[in-house]
Order: sequence, then C-alpha cells, then structure tokens
Amino acid sequence: LNRIVNICLTDSVHKNKAGTLTIKCNHKRPIHKKNSSKVIGIYTASTDKTNELSLPFLYQHYLDFFNDKQTATKIFLRHLSIDNLFYRIPTVAETKNYLMVGSCHLTIKEIAKLSGKSSATLNTQLQSFRKCLKSEFAYDNISIFKPFLRSFDV
Repeated sequence: LNRIVNICLTDSVHKNKAGTLTIKCNHKRPIHKKNSSKVIGIYTASTDKTNELSLPFLYQHYLDFFNDKQTATKIFLRHLSIDNLFYRIPTVAETKNYLMVGSCHLTIKEIAKLSGKSSATLNTQLQSFRKCLKSEFAYDNISIFKPFLRSFDV
C-alpha cells in the first residue's frame, strides 16, 4: 500500500506565453488516509519534457498542434531561436528531411530509402531548405546544422 507509483500517465502539449509549445509529462500518485488503504486524494505533478524530445518528434508535436503547417514550422523555428535566420519558411517536407538528416546517423541514401523517396528528391528538398536561409553564415553557425554539413554538400 505504501508503494510509490510515479508513472508518466499522459503527455500534455501547451502553448506558452512566448507562443511556442511545452510538452509536459503528468505524474499522479494516490494520497492515502493515515493508517488506512483508503485513498483520500490524488497528488498530480508535471515535468517539462520539451528539451528531452528529439527535434523530429518535437516538430511533429508542432504540426499536430497547429492547424496551419506553415505557422507550425515558423513557430518551431522560433522555438529553436533560429526563425530570424530564414527569409522564407521551409516547407514541412524540407524541414522534416533536414531534421532527419541532422538527427540520425544515416546517409542521405539510407534516409531516402527509409522515407520512400529517391536520393535525388531528398537532395533537392535539402538544397531547397538550405536556400531558405538568409546566408551561408547562418547555415555554418547553427549548431543543429553541423551534423548536416558532414553528410551533405551543395
């Protein structure tokens, strides 16, 4: 009866004051009456899990939360504090492909095969993503882009 149960029961997605998303894991524990097994209440706490999510998974939360996909992408880039580096908001496909290349240790050919695209299509979308940036300086100096630089060269 005194066993502590601390399980993440639900993930909840909230829009914060800055307009970006916060993903929280809700924990619930029963509160027992002293010297009894009777539950007299439930203690609920939440833990912010936003920074623990992979970027592709976090981006999917943005796409699911916002009705307009371009708005979702724009706010996701703001969440990463890189929205000011783009002169054009990348498409969903461009962003997803870039995040996939930047976050996993697969080659472009392997990612293309997994996503059911040709390597040429994936390369075109990756080049298009890069062209959305205001400058090469922005591309070279954003930390999430650095793994990408090793695997792709325009």
